[in-house]
Parts: sequence; C-alpha cells; structure tokens
Amino acid sequence: FTKIDEMNQDYRAFIEEGKNTQLGFALARTVFTQSNTCIFFESIGDLDSFTIQVGSTSHTVNATTAGWHNSCFILNNTTNDLQISLEWADSTESESWLNPTGLSGRGDRIIDVSGLRLHWIEIDI
Repeated sequence: FTKIDEMNQDYRAFIEEGKNTQLGFALARTVFTQSNTCIFFESIGDLDSFTIQVGSTSHTVNATTAGWHNSCFILNNTTNDLQISLEWADSTESESWLNPTGLSGRGDRIIDVSGLRLHWIEIDI
C-alpha cells in the first residue's frame, strides 16, 4: 500500500492505476451513519474499476474513461477520522504514455502513467 498522510489545498492525491492506497483525513465535524458521500476525481487515461473502503462501507467504482467523474454512496459508519482505502484488482496495471504538456514544456512529465487524481470528497453531515 502507498500511504498519503498529509494533503493540503496545494496538492491533489494522484493514485497510480493498480497501486493500492490509503488516505486519512481528520474531520472538523463528526460524520454520522447514513451520510451521502461523493468522491470527485479525474481519470488520467482510461481506468479499470476500483473499490473504495471507508470504515465498514465498501463501494466499487466502475471503469472510467479519461476526464472528470464523481461516484456517490452511503457512508454506513460514524466517524471524525476518515480512513479511506482504494484497491484495484491484482491484474490491474498502469499504462505509460507520452504527455504532450511535458513535451511542450508546460508540464513536469514527459512519460506519464494512468491513474486518478482525487480532487475532493463531499459528505452530507
């Protein structure tokens, strides 16, 4: 597992396709059971399906094409310390590709990999 302990508004978690990941967030308020929860992410390349585990709640996100996506589910546990695991099937691997922004000098990578960029998590409390 890759673990990302600290995130702030200057960084967005990039999770390479096929790499199981754990994220942790300390919440300002307690989230109660049966809370509607949505993740908003950007697919970098076409991605295979993956599973998000939040406490005792498990949610599968179907395969996506490149671009912006959201996926919503009901959070079934009360928490103020949000621990999220993201898992891919064992056969899932990232794909390498030439990044045109890196080739033109506008980006920091010439050879990039598929994955998802987590932009935010929204929880109705």
